[in-house]
Amino acid sequence: MPVARYARGRHCHVTKWSLPPRVCTLAAALCFLAHGGLVYAQTPQQPRVELPSPQLPTVLRGKETRDSIYHVMTASRITELEARLLEERRNRDAEHDARQQAEQDLRNDKRSNQRNLAIAAALLAILVGVFLYWKRTEETRSARQWGITDPLTGAKNRRYLEQTIVADMAVCSRRHTRAASRGERAEDSDLVFMLFDLDHFKEVNDQHGHMVGDEVLKQVVKALEEVCRQSDVVCRWGGEEFLVVGRFTDRALAPAHAERIRRRIETCAIQVEGRAPLHITCSVGYASYPFRVGEAGNESWHHTISLADQATYVAKRNGRNCTAGLIAGPQATSIGTAAVSPDMVKLWVAQEALILEQNAGRDSKLASR
Repeated sequence: MPVARYARGRHCHVTKWSLPPRVCTLAAALCFLAHGGLVYAQTPQQPRVELPSPQLPTVLRGKETRDSIYHVMTASRITELEARLLEERRNRDAEHDARQQAEQDLRNDKRSNQRNLAIAAALLAILVGVFLYWKRTEETRSARQWGITDPLTGAKNRRYLEQTIVADMAVCSRRHTRAASRGERAEDSDLVFMLFDLDHFKEVNDQHGHMVGDEVLKQVVKALEEVCRQSDVVCRWGGEEFLVVGRFTDRALAPAHAERIRRRIETCAIQVEGRAPLHITCSVGYASYPFRVGEAGNESWHHTISLADQATYVAKRNGRNCTAGLIAGPQATSIGTAAVSPDMVKLWVAQEALILEQNAGRDSKLASR
């Protein structure tokens, strides 16, 4: 049965299609809806369909135009969305990177602050340690200095001599032993102990007071430091008694050293505020270590100081303001390590075990007083 389409008074025929019945029916329905007319589809035995041919290309072209516009708009929208998505992704990545960088900077700042704090704490600990060490050292040095220094005059005291004299004696012994092994005379290898008292110092205290007496002692020490060598030791031995140790000198120069000290004290004008200058004298006694050459190491320095003390008594008995010294005589071996007393000194001088030197510059002579 042929298919006829009637639309608005027009009739058209289409070519025969070899299509299945259901497809032919669907095609007829689409044509009917597109052209607003009636479509009669043929049965499967008659696939010929008549469609209006003039409007079909226009419809297809319109559809293609609409599809093209749709695809263009869709592509443009997709491109726009992709660009926006890419921009948002970039912004999000940038924010993420910035956040990570900020967190990293914060961690770095925190580590830097911790490191700086640790360094500051270490430096502070070091400074505190150095300060405490310095303070302790100063306190120790001050305590040691006060322990070996006379607080009134600033001169050394007996404790200082006891701490240092043993080392000096060892040096003297080595020098004498070395010179003896070579058959030579030891030079600058003796210790000269010069002990002296200030003459009539009690009268200074009684007439002018102890404050003036203390000032006299201070200025006497200053005068001694001026006349003695830097290597010599100036000690306040007790009261108005002082000891000067001439280190590593020649015993032959002992009388000259003692006389130089006596003259310096004699010419020293003690300046006291509000008073006329005071003048004072001293009596010096001396002895050398080792007392007997060749016996270094077998004698004690206490024995030598005892001899110097007895020589001081001799100077006082001779009228004061003079010097006296005891040196080993031809029979010095008889002295040994016996205790030194005024009576024993008289006996040793009589036996020529001791030689008494009086007043520097004068010839040595034997004395039996």
